Amino acid sequence: MQDEAYERFATQFEAHLLKGQKETREALKAHDRKIKDLEKEHANLLKAVKNGRYSESIADALDSAAKDLKTLRTARDSLVPVPVTLPPDLPAHYRRYVDNLS
Repeated sequence: MQDEAYERFATQFEAHLLKGQKETREALKAHDRKIKDLEKEHANLLKAVKNGRYSESIADALDSAAKDLKTLRTARDSLVPVPVTLPPDLPAHYRRYVDNLS
């Protein structure tokens, strides 16, 4: 792989990665908004119980909100993008690889 070809490839690949990371960041923000909204709902339900407005439906809603919060928080880790880096000497690695093929 020529140095110019590698530079072109690296530039195109980086643009592709940045686009994917942007989409992932947007999905993460939306997920965080869901968590924040659910935390607020959970806090309001707890406040209702503390204020003596206990009923079975509120208890069910509180349990459901707690379960959903746990699920969303667990799923959040899988949405965090993992950085991908290319070695700066990739052309040399490729040349050695090709030389070893023969």
